[in-house]
Amino acid sequence: MRVMSLLLTFFVIFITSCTQSPDVNQVLKNAVSAHGGEQFDQLEVTFDFRGTPYRLIKDGGKFRYERTRADSSGNKILEGMDNNGAYKLINGIEQSITSREDSLLKYSINAVRYFAVLPLQLINKAVVPEYIGSSEILGKKYHKIEITFRSEGGGSDYQDRYIFWFEQDTYRMDYFAYYYHVNGGGSRFRKVVNTRNFNGILLSDQINYTSEKISTNIEDYDKEFLAGNLKEVSQIKLENLKVEKF
Repeated sequence: MRVMSLLLTFFVIFITSCTQSPDVNQVLKNAVSAHGGEQFDQLEVTFDFRGTPYRLIKDGGKFRYERTRADSSGNKILEGMDNNGAYKLINGIEQSITSREDSLLKYSINAVRYFAVLPLQLINKAVVPEYIGSSEILGKKYHKIEITFRSEGGGSDYQDRYIFWFEQDTYRMDYFAYYYHVNGGGSRFRKVVNTRNFNGILLSDQINYTSEKISTNIEDYDKEFLAGNLKEVSQIKLENLKVEKF
């Protein structure tokens, strides 16, 4: 009787251990590490996005993200944000900006940066991760991770929701989806393409899709992708991409 009891206990423990989900925080750490991890703490990344040059500088706790463009009169405009806030220069002369302009500049520049260096910023106190299962896409197995955000530290889009597909063997981010609330809300699914490896730092382009069948249920985008039901919206290309480590 005692032997049977011990065997039953062992069986229950075995089944539980086999069905237990991976530690979601460890999955995120592995994914960030697979894309360059701590190397992002001291580097400069430059690229052109839709014809506009961007420059991202990170030096420990200090950062500077900026872009340059020309207006219709040929004036050189430099816009950016750093630890002290947003700034704008026209032909090298600093301009005063309103609080609204400050917010808009931060939002637009940070949005480009955020998607360019994913999944780097998923190790963050504002991030709330949840392991929602595994998935198989085109013969590869993936960890499927849901990301939501706390209001404190989560930025102006803290109500947005993401799903990431990390390849189980390499922890590379091959796909992600998100539901956003601005401009009436909507959702997108992105496929990662054209990954470049800069001595262990991975940066990629993305193909942007949507579906009329998907609203807030973005965890179903993998099924719609496999069924061929997605419509391409745009392509996110980082052109003239360069990475320089300090």
